[in-house]
Amino acid sequence: MRPSLHYGMRGGDIEGTVRLCRDADVWDLVCDAKQITGSDAYKPLAKPALDAFKAPFEAEGIHLSAVTVGWLSRDAEGRPEASEVDRLCGDIGVLGEGGVPIAQVFDMCRVPEGADRARYVAGLHESYRPIVKACAEAGVKLAIHASWLPEYALWNTETLMALFRAVPDPHNGVCFCVGSYWQSGDDVVESVRRFGDRIHYVHLRDAETVGANCPELLLGKGKVPFAAVTRALREIGYDGPVHCEHFGSFAGERGGEMSAAFAVGFMRGLFQAR
Repeated sequence: MRPSLHYGMRGGDIEGTVRLCRDADVWDLVCDAKQITGSDAYKPLAKPALDAFKAPFEAEGIHLSAVTVGWLSRDAEGRPEASEVDRLCGDIGVLGEGGVPIAQVFDMCRVPEGADRARYVAGLHESYRPIVKACAEAGVKLAIHASWLPEYALWNTETLMALFRAVPDPHNGVCFCVGSYWQSGDDVVESVRRFGDRIHYVHLRDAETVGANCPELLLGKGKVPFAAVTRALREIGYDGPVHCEHFGSFAGERGGEMSAAFAVGFMRGLFQAR
């Protein structure tokens, strides 16, 4: 397992990001596709833009390990717009060409009031077939970040496992956000074991209340059993990037460097413990 940092930590400052990663001994970087295209909206990725974004980091031995390619929206039957699926598939192909191993998608869609949930979920499952096919062709692992609230279609371990049964290609997988699955009420250690090699990416965030909103907490301030989860990840052989998000801040902190460094140290302690 390898700690990673987000490019946005330094607000687009490439040299500052390099220094932060080097000082924290972090060699995996993650980002949002919008940061590569320089747009406030998701626009198609292009290989030259990806190469240009990666170049200053690769020169320092820092690898772009995961890119968020979108936040899916869906109609009343659980289907995203065809144009959005086409863009996602194109972006995944570019990531494959550029050697980026993980594409993250946020799928946090609330089932509309009055909708037929089974029909909605079936449409959602069907929509992943072309996306996963694009991943298989590109050699990219899909990491789906779900919600933790039951009014959403994908919100706990069982709803993701149902998706994997419907679209079983091994490129289809999960971003295991420990805080989200803990907030869903799942036994997060058992969730790691159930997902197994479907875990393509890991987020660490803390929480103290099942359900409710997403908190901003320094790691270790809440109730998530990170040590047990880390042992379970080690047992299933997970060796990919681990990213900390919503990691709180220290009083008087002007930027995010202090809390980021704390998060990296917390993660490294987890990874090295036996």
